[in-house]
Amino acid sequence: MILDMPALELRAGELVVLRGASGAGKTTALNAFAGIAPVRSGRVAWGKTDLARLGAPARRAFRRERLGLVFQDYRLFDELDALENASLAASWTPARRRAALRAQAERALNVLGLVSARRRRTAVMSGGERQRVAVARALATDPVAILADEPTATLDRTNAEALAADLAALAGRRTLIVVSHDPALIGRAGRVLTLADGRIVEDSHA
Repeated sequence: MILDMPALELRAGELVVLRGASGAGKTTALNAFAGIAPVRSGRVAWGKTDLARLGAPARRAFRRERLGLVFQDYRLFDELDALENASLAASWTPARRRAALRAQAERALNVLGLVSARRRRTAVMSGGERQRVAVARALATDPVAILADEPTATLDRTNAEALAADLAALAGRRTLIVVSHDPALIGRAGRVLTLADGRIVEDSHA
C-alpha cells in the first residue's frame, strides 16, 4: 500500500481515529507514523524529530523511548504475570531507570483497574484484561503518543466499551492514534480520518 498524504498535522493530546475499508491504508499509515515502515519521500515529524530522516536503528530507539504501541492480538507473554508484561521494557532499559519504569507500569495497571491482578499470569486473564495489560505496557515508558491497531476488535461489547473509555481518558496528556471502526472509539474521538486507497478522503472533527 502506498500512502498519499500531502499534509497532515495532528494536535498534541488529541484522540484520532483512522477508519476505512480493508486495504484502505490504515495500518500502513499507523506503521509510518510509528517508524515501523520506512518513508520513501516526505516527512513524519514528531516535534523536531523527522522519522523519515532516521535509519532503522534510530527509528527503533525513538519508538522504544517516545511511542507506545498497542496491537489487536495483545502480544503478551503468557508465562509472565500482568506486571512483568507491563514492565517488559525494563529488560532493555538502563539499570538506573528500571525501578522507575516498573513503578510507572504498576501505576498504569492501577489506572486501568488491574492493580489487584498484577501478579496473575496473563494466560488466565480475559481478553479485556489482557488488552488493558497491553495498554499498561504501552504507558510504562511514559510515551508522548500511543498508537493502537484495532484494540477493541477481539473484545465483547462490554469490554470494548470499557477499553474505549480507558483510552479516551488517556487523551490530553498524550496523543492517541487508533485504527478502529468501533463506534465506542469513534464517538469519543476528537478527530476521525477516513482513508481510501492510501488517501484521506474525509477529515471530521468533533
